[in-house]
Amino acid sequence: MSKHKHHIDRPLLILLAILVVGGCLIFASASFGYLARSGNSVSSIVFSHVVLGVGLGLVALTEKE
Repeated sequence: MSKHKHHIDRPLLILLAILVVGGCLIFASASFGYLARSGNSVSSIVFSHVVLGVGLGLVALTEKE
């Protein structure tokens, strides 16, 4: 059995890391502004964003034309 080395595409990994960290910073900034105005809890904001983002994202991803 031959051994295959798996190489990670380093520029893609760096780009993805930058996008994820940037998205988290933008989310945190928007959440703090929303918390200051409305007084909701952080967990309710995170839950609603995860449900809407992941839930609707998966629906849109699996939707067939």
